[in-house]
Amino acid sequence: MSTEAAPENITVGWVFERIAEIEAEQGDDEAQHAAEDSLYRAVLEAIAEGRCGTPAACASAALTTQQMNFSRWYAYPPTCPR
Repeated sequence: MSTEAAPENITVGWVFERIAEIEAEQGDDEAQHAAEDSLYRAVLEAIAEGRCGTPAACASAALTTQQMNFSRWYAYPPTCPR
């Protein structure tokens, strides 16, 4: 997934660009899972902070990643230092 920070205001178009990046990681389940989690966090933060003009549409778009076929697991818990 892009290392670029989320824009000041999240749009549905931005969400779909991130989804395309997740799809491009096909074959690397851990990378896809990490990118999916990053997307969810960015969308939720934008909604919570009032930086998403269409919160329901952005959330619905982000959740379409649940239809992607990859394993969702971590080699280490996200909060565990390596």
